Amino acid sequence: MTSLVLGTDIVLEGEPCVNLAERNLMSPHGQFHRYEILLIIRNWMPYEYRKDMGLASDWDSRGIEQFRIMGGVLDGNILEACETVGSMREMAHQIRERPAFDIRELLLS
Repeated sequence: MTSLVLGTDIVLEGEPCVNLAERNLMSPHGQFHRYEILLIIRNWMPYEYRKDMGLASDWDSRGIEQFRIMGGVLDGNILEACETVGSMREMAHQIRERPAFDIRELLLS
């Protein structure tokens, strides 16, 4: 069985959010761009929202890695949000603002 995720082009800060990711993906224009990808719950259904954040190389040159933040739990077949769009975006902002570090340091500790 395949799960269907609907798309949306509008999200509200108070909506339940189960996942926020910032990923570098190929844009329709043939260049890699950074995208904010939110998975929200609306009317008991998952919806995906994508926001183009500009060229991926701009983010990479500032040392900001791609990341994912979980904001919900899966209980059987029910996906339950523990966070909102606003709280997840605040967490993402904090991640982007922290000093860059060499990810290889995690392997050495």
